[in-house]
Amino acid sequence: MRNTIFALLGLLISHQVSFAQTQFTLSGSAIATGDSCFTLTPDLGGQVGSIWSTDKVSLNQSFEIYADIFLGHKDNNGADGMTFSLQPVSNTTGSPGGGLGMEGVSPSLFIEFDTWQNANYNDPVYDHIAMLSDGVIDHSAPTNLAGPVSMLPGFVNAEDSAFHLIQIKWNAPSQTLTLSMDCIERLSYTGDIINSIFSGDDEVFWGFTASTGGSSNEQKFCFRYISFDDIEEITICKGDTVQLNTIPGTWFNWRPYAGLTDPSIQNPVATPDSSTLYHVKYIDVCGESRFDTILVHVRRPYFETDTSVICEGDSVQIGNTFFQNKGTYIYDTTYTYDGCDSIVHQTRIEILRNPPILGFDTAFCPPNPVLLWAWDSTYSFKWNTGATTINILVNDTGTYWVDMTKNGCTTRSYFFLTRMEVCEALIQPANVFTPNGDGQNDVFPIFTDGIVDFQMEVFNRWGNLVFKTNDLTQGWDGTSNGANLSEGVYFYQITYKSTFEPDQPQILRGSITLLR
Repeated sequence: MRNTIFALLGLLISHQVSFAQTQFTLSGSAIATGDSCFTLTPDLGGQVGSIWSTDKVSLNQSFEIYADIFLGHKDNNGADGMTFSLQPVSNTTGSPGGGLGMEGVSPSLFIEFDTWQNANYNDPVYDHIAMLSDGVIDHSAPTNLAGPVSMLPGFVNAEDSAFHLIQIKWNAPSQTLTLSMDCIERLSYTGDIINSIFSGDDEVFWGFTASTGGSSNEQKFCFRYISFDDIEEITICKGDTVQLNTIPGTWFNWRPYAGLTDPSIQNPVATPDSSTLYHVKYIDVCGESRFDTILVHVRRPYFETDTSVICEGDSVQIGNTFFQNKGTYIYDTTYTYDGCDSIVHQTRIEILRNPPILGFDTAFCPPNPVLLWAWDSTYSFKWNTGATTINILVNDTGTYWVDMTKNGCTTRSYFFLTRMEVCEALIQPANVFTPNGDGQNDVFPIFTDGIVDFQMEVFNRWGNLVFKTNDLTQGWDGTSNGANLSEGVYFYQITYKSTFEPDQPQILRGSITLLR
């Protein structure tokens, strides 16, 4: 029996800390000391401290916890011990002294590491361990699930100024809770604890508690491994990293190597380019060969695209930007989904060049026809005459136009035809001739009488002279130095005087299309 039993403080000051990915709430005398270590009680009387997971875990899932516990330097006047506990009510702490910080917390299941004999609890004389429930410390009560047994083999004192490795394992399929100390299994309990203890509630807080009474000890522990932090399956964004983790051991061999910082350690950092299933073979701290797998899903960005096609001169607004100059533009919008920039909506804006404006002004001598030609057969055409062909032949003055359309873009070209002032002397032929020997339109141009001081020059589109004559009767037959010239557009300049106006030289320039 302890000399003094202190009552539980009415209010315990608490704060939160974390180890790896698990958040904890610390209460009472518990403090975090760094490097995943926590002191539950200092070596002072009347202390009680606890550390609880901030979030509940499900007992439908198996778990393992590895930790090193330190129960103090003093034996004869050292007390009282600590517990590993499960309870669904709240992040709370029970009675100090012999209550080990769990007495009165119900429903609960806890493993005690008891370093003081309390006769009223039917404690053995040696440092012992046991599994108990519902906040009852008495080993003779039906709430005692397993034990008590000696904490260390041979009834050795556990307040030995040393850390001891504990392994707590819950196997959900078999409903078995086991405790090993220093790699030796010491306690095991199998039972439907979800229903028999927690009334069907599978979610619980988990944590450690400790207390002192009239006698005391420094009581602390350090985490080595928490399976709740183990990543069996995780999703990351492309380009992110994740730290893999498995049970502590002495040898590790991770596969595949690619994307790992060091495949020979317990917790390498992985930067996979795509979803990867990692395998690890290892030897744990107790010399057991083990194998784990961790699946890392990599969410890669995917693209949604659409194309907006407009014509030159029109405009389209994307966001705050206007696009109207001809060309192709790419506009990306990135959306975040579940923490990742995973959707890139790409708008392709294609501004098409309008068909060229052709048109011209020309004078001619009706009724000789003029061929109006839109030049490019890749377009569709609609003339104001109703024709839809690439060219039309007209023999009257006036204004003509053609709508040229391609890819939905349309340009209108105008042709303005007027009558020449001196048609009595010069009859201008059509601006197309066909020197194919059929006797029709084989020579350019056709003249009437009354022309003097005549000269005609014909040039190709590069400005090279291909034909020249001063003979009114000769005309041009589509050859140059006796060789047939290719089809195409040629340009002419005719200089002459009319007998009607002998003092007024006339210059006529224009284009002629040669077809065969």
